[in-house]
Amino acid sequence: MTHHCAVIGSPIAHSLSPALHRAAYQQLGLSDWSYDAVDVTPEALPAFLDSCDSTWVGLSVTAPLKSALLSHGLAEQRALDLDAANTLIFGHPNRLYNTDVTGMRLALAHHGLEKARTAVLLGAGATARSSFAALEALGVHSVLVVARDAQRAHRSLDPVAAKMGIEFELTAWENLDALPEASADVLISTVPTVFTPQQAVQLAGVAPVLFDIVYHDYPTNLNRAATGSGATSVDGVDLLVCQAIDQVFLMTGRRPDAVPLLEICREAVAARG
Repeated sequence: MTHHCAVIGSPIAHSLSPALHRAAYQQLGLSDWSYDAVDVTPEALPAFLDSCDSTWVGLSVTAPLKSALLSHGLAEQRALDLDAANTLIFGHPNRLYNTDVTGMRLALAHHGLEKARTAVLLGAGATARSSFAALEALGVHSVLVVARDAQRAHRSLDPVAAKMGIEFELTAWENLDALPEASADVLISTVPTVFTPQQAVQLAGVAPVLFDIVYHDYPTNLNRAATGSGATSVDGVDLLVCQAIDQVFLMTGRRPDAVPLLEICREAVAARG
């Protein structure tokens, strides 16, 4: 019997998760496992889950489904606290997890950052909430959030900040180009924004560690600017692989080696041109 898994979200065609998880299965010798990408909107999520038969084991879940997923299973406390789950394991009931937080921490630790005090966070959605949890684990208690919609940002982040003991200041997206130089220990961008080279160079001066969670345009202008300025560049491929290690374990009970998966994903992105 084939064990079925997939990544779901919308849009989903750009996802590297199939290449990543299939490579993990090959590394682990799991020849009877499959992994696909399925475009699923929040409105279509209930019907899709109902269509999954007993051969389905688990799902990786990306935007815009991370909050909607919480209505479809028993969630771990961290997913509930962050109002965001990115992993579903089928069962009675389904089990829901958030591996983004661990993925961020591992990605930053891989590049030498295990402690910090201050941060700048771009964006205010589900990944930003997970970022708060990862930053809290690093020792961060003061965050400057740059967001397009102040009301939405407070609605998304206020409950998480209170639980994490994080104080954050909110500034408008229009102030992005005016962020003070060397004003934080780490800058995390959670937005699917293509920064201009000029914007990226300015942002690279804000912190000595730059973490751009986007990978479909890897290396992004922010990654390039960070490297060019001598800052530490952590990228979306780092996050994708590090959060997937826990997903593969939850789905298969086995934990793959991250290093070859990082190489495979970077090669896959480069092949896209």
